[in-house]
Amino acid sequence: MSGPRDAYEVLEVETNASPDDLKKAYRRLARKWHPDRNPAPDAADRFKEIATAWEVLGDPEKRRRYDLERGRVSRGELPEDFLADVADAIDRAEHWIRSQVLPHYARYWRGAGAELAARIVADVEDLATPRTLEPASWWKRRAVQARARTIVVTVWMQPSNQASGIVRGRGFWEICILPYALWRAGMRDPAELDDAVLRLLLMRYAQVLAAGRLVGRADAEPDALVAAGREADDALVTQRVMRAGFWVVLGAMFGSLLLMGYFQL
Repeated sequence: MSGPRDAYEVLEVETNASPDDLKKAYRRLARKWHPDRNPAPDAADRFKEIATAWEVLGDPEKRRRYDLERGRVSRGELPEDFLADVADAIDRAEHWIRSQVLPHYARYWRGAGAELAARIVADVEDLATPRTLEPASWWKRRAVQARARTIVVTVWMQPSNQASGIVRGRGFWEICILPYALWRAGMRDPAELDDAVLRLLLMRYAQVLAAGRLVGRADAEPDALVAAGREADDALVTQRVMRAGFWVVLGAMFGSLLLMGYFQL
C-alpha cells in the first residue's frame, strides 16, 4: 500500500518556504510536468499531484491545517475522526469473522487448524465482501469457537510501517491493528478502511487458528496452500493417534500384568 506523498515533498520545497517560494516552485513544476509539454507516461499523474499539493499549500488556511495535522502525525498522533473510523472498521470486521467466517470454515478443522487457516487465506479476496455463510455442524465449530475465545483485538497507537501484528500472551492471542500505518498508507475513506481492516483481521485470525504459524502468503497458489495445510493437519492427527495408541497399549500391558499378579495371589 502506498499513500499520497507529502505536499512539501511534491513541490520540492522546505516546510518553512514562503508563499512566494511555493508559488515559484508550483509554476516551475507545473510547466515541467504539464502533459501537453512532457511526453513521459506519468506526466499527467505528476501534474495532478503537483496541482493537489499547490491547492493545499497555496491557501494559507488549508496550509495551516495541513501543517497542524502533519505535525501531529509525525508524533504518532492521529485525527480523532480517523481513529473512530478505524475502530468502527475493526468492530464490523470482527463481528463478520466471528459470526460468519469462523462457523463456516470450521468444517475444515483438523489437527491444529492449518487447513482451515489456509482456506481462509486462499479466500481472502472473496471474503472481502461480507455475506451470509452456511455454518458447519455444531461439533465441528466447538474447537474453532474455543480457539476464537482466546483472541483479543487491540489498537496500538505507536508509529509503525506495519499495519497489523500478533502477540502470544499467557492463555490468549492478541491481534494488533496499528492505525498509524493505515494513515501513512493513505487510508482515509471509511469504506477503504473497512476493506483493509477486514483483510488484515482475516489473515491474523487465520494465523492464530493455525496455532500462531504463518500459513503461507496470500498470493500463493490457493490449491497448493490448502494442500499444505491439509498435510500439516494430517501429520499432526497421525502423531496424536500414534501417541494415544502408545498409551493405550502401555495401559493394556500394565493392566495385564496387574491381573496376572492378582490371579497368582
